[in-house]
Amino acid sequence: LAQFSGSRQFGSSDCPPLHRAGLMATLPRLDAALASTLASEPDVACGGLYVAFGLAALSAVLNGTFGIFGKLCRKAPDPVLFNAYLTYGALLSSLVVLAISPLWQGGRFVLGFTWWGALCGALFVFATLFSFIAIPLAGLAMSAATWCCSAVLVAFLWGAVGPTSPPRQAMRSAPMSVAGVAVMIIGVLIINFSSRLGQRFGREAARERGAEGNLDADADLECQASERSPREGLGGRALGLLSAATVGLFGGSVLVPAAFVPGHLAGLNMLPSFGIGAALTGTLVAAIYLAVWRPDLSDAADLQAVRNGVLSGITWNLSNICQIIAQGPYHLSYGISYPILQSAVLFGGLWGIYFFKEETHAPSIAIFWLGAVVLVAGVVPRGP
Repeated sequence: LAQFSGSRQFGSSDCPPLHRAGLMATLPRLDAALASTLASEPDVACGGLYVAFGLAALSAVLNGTFGIFGKLCRKAPDPVLFNAYLTYGALLSSLVVLAISPLWQGGRFVLGFTWWGALCGALFVFATLFSFIAIPLAGLAMSAATWCCSAVLVAFLWGAVGPTSPPRQAMRSAPMSVAGVAVMIIGVLIINFSSRLGQRFGREAARERGAEGNLDADADLECQASERSPREGLGGRALGLLSAATVGLFGGSVLVPAAFVPGHLAGLNMLPSFGIGAALTGTLVAAIYLAVWRPDLSDAADLQAVRNGVLSGITWNLSNICQIIAQGPYHLSYGISYPILQSAVLFGGLWGIYFFKEETHAPSIAIFWLGAVVLVAGVVPRGP
């Protein structure tokens, strides 16, 4: 089409005859090329759109599920060693790209290593490490809500005031973005104080029913409090929530190095580098931990912890792969897929409350879900 650039319009009367003749000869080739491209891409306008949304939803389910494997161990696993096993699962699942992605694209061999992808893997290691510290102390439900908000806030700051572009991008609506972040913070505060708010509302409701009902409700609440695990202590919970916020610090930064990955190694082609970086970093952190703190080596030989750690890493990375495919071949926009991913907090809440029974007080559970809805509502306005 470069030979037609001299004319103001392809069909204008001042277009030289050579240009018009060249255009007529080129159009069939362009039509054939377009048809070939459309045939090779998923039909996003029809069934492909449902596939894209299905992948994004599956990504949220998997992201809200990867944290349960540590809680399924008979004995609470060592978080550092368990995190190392997780990185091996991430490496194994990253190699799946060799089976589902063509290795020859655009006239070049796209299998390669990039340090930017490895850096993404290293940041991922520290995000998951703090998640396994947070979950036993603050619970899966509250931890997932906290690191969701923290990760979105950190990613927002990278995009809004980052030192370089990328990752800095112009905001389509600064007021909407700031409002979304504020709503998210309110949602997390509601979730983190849901237990206390629920107990307070329960006592007030009991007082309205009469003195006898009040005494019974207070006794029930004190009994529930005494049955809860030590993680419910103020210091333990605060440390757990701080660890969960640190998860978001690293998690919200994981994809920043990906902005500098060469184009032919982006997307699924970056996964091998990501997996290698994660496995190497996880192994190095575990080796330093073993050398300095000298924990009981029976934890390192716990086959159940090894198995569950690897499954946890595979689950997280499958969530990552679903997001990449939904946004890549199926062209689901980031503004849609990212808010769907952050609904993982809902699935984390389902596991924590209804499977692991982290909260059994009905008013507290209701307030938790109110906060979760507010949190997800805050993600949506800043997605686009």
